[in-house]
Amino acid sequence: MVSKLCLPSSELESDGSNLKISMIVDLGDSGLVRPFATVNVDGFAKLNPAPEGLGESWVRIHDAVGNLVLNALETLPLQLSQAAGLNNNFKNVYLEDGWITLEFDE
Repeated sequence: MVSKLCLPSSELESDGSNLKISMIVDLGDSGLVRPFATVNVDGFAKLNPAPEGLGESWVRIHDAVGNLVLNALETLPLQLSQAAGLNNNFKNVYLEDGWITLEFDE
């Protein structure tokens, strides 16, 4: 069996203080699915729980997809700071007018 991720189908949407990531995955004979996860970004980033009633294997997929966003939010600020020649750590992350906003220590 071969599974494929359709990269152009990847979406990152904001709703209030939540980011939702989803993408289409081709499971071969089992068809297409669109796993998703939401991450709350209000001061710090945390994975929102999977919807109730979701099967155990789908909860693991939900959590893995959400961890993609968490990993990006945890590592990207450090990389941006270093690329700009700064040695600052970020102290706050939030959504503002469709932007992921990071506040750095001065």
